[in-house]
Amino acid sequence: MTGLGDLFPEEMREGFALRNLIPGAVIRMFVPDTTPPKTKLIIVVAIEDEHILAATLFINSEVNPDVISSPELQALQLKLFAAKYDFLKHDSFIDCSA
Repeated sequence: MTGLGDLFPEEMREGFALRNLIPGAVIRMFVPDTTPPKTKLIIVVAIEDEHILAATLFINSEVNPDVISSPELQALQLKLFAAKYDFLKHDSFIDCSA
């Protein structure tokens, strides 16, 4: 699938990423290692420039009891209210268990 970014030269895309991928940024991206693979909202927690690494957290539309089954893991799900955040279509949860 071709995205809007494919219409811009590589150096413009790199500059955009460097300016916008900062701790606290929320991005929407395709995640191939979820089951099933899908587009998710992700919070950038930290950036390590030297090795081009980023720490991220998923935003989920609901808490999956098959994955988040223990009370300890459930306590690590932070509820976000759609009325407070323009990027959310409905109330969601930050998974802080990873």
